[in-house]
Amino acid sequence: HANHIYDIRDIPISMLKRDTHLKVRRITLEGKAELDPIVREVLNELAYPRYYLDFETVSFAIPIWVNTKPYQQIPFQFSCHVEETPSVVMHKEFLDVSGNDPRRDFAEALIESCGNAGPIIVYNETFEKGRIKELSNLFFDLAENLLELNERIFDLHPVVKKHYYHPDMKGSWSIKYVLPCLVPELNYKDLGAVQDGIQAQQAYFDLTGNTLDEKKQKQLKVDLIEYCKLDTLAMVEIVHKLVIKI
Repeated sequence: HANHIYDIRDIPISMLKRDTHLKVRRITLEGKAELDPIVREVLNELAYPRYYLDFETVSFAIPIWVNTKPYQQIPFQFSCHVEETPSVVMHKEFLDVSGNDPRRDFAEALIESCGNAGPIIVYNETFEKGRIKELSNLFFDLAENLLELNERIFDLHPVVKKHYYHPDMKGSWSIKYVLPCLVPELNYKDLGAVQDGIQAQQAYFDLTGNTLDEKKQKQLKVDLIEYCKLDTLAMVEIVHKLVIKI
């Protein structure tokens, strides 16, 4: 760095203009997490049942299915934790690694899994909302039901960013940084061959490439399911911790 500053704790306050940067510096210097009590009110306003949702997608440089474009993100998997009450949580999932276009079955399963009412909680709504909008443009008979899902989406990411920070997050509010700080008993590093979105996409290629024996196929499917499942379970547990930590 031109000013020979390599540690956030050495940055003069005068150099920082954004509130977020000032907050990160202050909490890093203090060395302990900060939680805004108002987050409890925000999250307790969410009605039940609550649907915690996450997608995995695959993209191809050269499209292999009709009505797809180069590098289009095609959803082939979702995880949905359904919280009927704070003590009753069910899990629903969808995974298509057949090699066929997964979008129709994905859309129908998504509508079925998310019920008719209740918030659909995601972490960074742009991604899920974008994929749902694309599906609604493709399947006119499902469009109304799909767009109704988008109306119910609640984005957890800005809530966490506004109200919580831990020095170990190192300036990132990615769920993979937030989770070990709030819920250390859950960890992506404890997963198998799939621990992030890039590995999930590679797993899709491996499973549809007919290069794996039956045992490896079975295990990789399990790893894919467990990874996506952790993404939504992480949101359930993060919400619980933010509410009870105050």
